[in-house]
Amino acid sequence: MPQPAADILSRFHRSLWLAGAALVLYGFSLTAYVNAEKRIEQAHERRLYAYQLAVELRVSSYELTRMARSYVVTGDPAYKHRHQEILDIRDGRAPRRGTLGTGHVTTPQEPGSQPPAGGPCPCWS
Repeated sequence: MPQPAADILSRFHRSLWLAGAALVLYGFSLTAYVNAEKRIEQAHERRLYAYQLAVELRVSSYELTRMARSYVVTGDPAYKHRHQEILDIRDGRAPRRGTLGTGHVTTPQEPGSQPPAGGPCPCWS
């Protein structure tokens, strides 16, 4: 026996409403996913920045120690001046050099001169 047209139309409308509701739920889910991805990316960026700050602090601490030792051993006021420059950078009184995590020049240089070759300070040998 054939189904009445009203029953077929009613099932069609119910299916249409269910499909529409599923589409709306999918849209909300997609929006929530995109927002969660953005929060994760921001957390990664904050973690990287914190790591870079930690590296910069470690490098500047090493350099402060090295400048103090070099000044004590050689008596060269350039080491004392560089020590103060590093302190000023760390205390925020002077701008940072370059980007985070790259460190500073570790020995006093004349303008235009090449940085020294790698290796320990000659006064430590």
